Amino acid sequence: MKFKKLVCLVLITIMGCMMLNGCGNKNAASKDKYGIITSSDVQAEQIKKKMKVEDKKEVADMTFYLGTMKDQNVVLVKNEIGKVNTATATQILLDKFGATKIIEANSFVSLKDDYKEGSILVATETIQSDFDATGAGYAPAEIPATGLGAFATDVELHKTALDVAKKTASADNVFEVSVCSGDKYELTNDEIDKIVKDHDGDVYDMDSAALGQVCYLNGIPYIIVGSVSTPDAPADATAEIVEKIVGTD
Repeated sequence: MKFKKLVCLVLITIMGCMMLNGCGNKNAASKDKYGIITSSDVQAEQIKKKMKVEDKKEVADMTFYLGTMKDQNVVLVKNEIGKVNTATATQILLDKFGATKIIEANSFVSLKDDYKEGSILVATETIQSDFDATGAGYAPAEIPATGLGAFATDVELHKTALDVAKKTASADNVFEVSVCSGDKYELTNDEIDKIVKDHDGDVYDMDSAALGQVCYLNGIPYIIVGSVSTPDAPADATAEIVEKIVGTD
């Protein structure tokens, strides 16, 4: 009888450890949780279709979808455009939902003739092209206390994203780009010329550089993928690329 009780206690202990550590849960096997963010309604819907959504939470007037994708834990949020909105959503992904890697899926305006409508883009860095503290002694776009004017995307995530993009879309239509961001929806030709002259930017949006700064300050790896298009353009290969990035982990 004592032996049977001992066996029962051992089994209960093992089962408890499995529940606490996720040993019996395939979805909890990975330590990483991907935070996926986009300001595009179209991209958000396409990405959500590739998820197994298990729950959703409302935080700061945004809906966060919790679930899995390719057996990895993911949280998806559709944020409104603008750097403050993007920074808020990104920090919530980190603080409230425990994201350990960030993927942004976005649409961009081309600043150069090299990139046409439908070009698939993988970011190398992000720059707040409208940030100007030169009067306080900083370089153009340099963010105080960081010593940086550009925030590089994660090397490993970039390598994975570029490889996946070239296998998913036509390889000669996939480009590595420097993303400039500012809080202005439409740019004049003069403003475009200035961004290219001052920062050698390739494409422009209203989001990515804020996300890059938040990830840098929190020590979180991030990558940005997307295309040259309008926010409400028909879905392209971006959602599929996001899914494959998550699936390679």
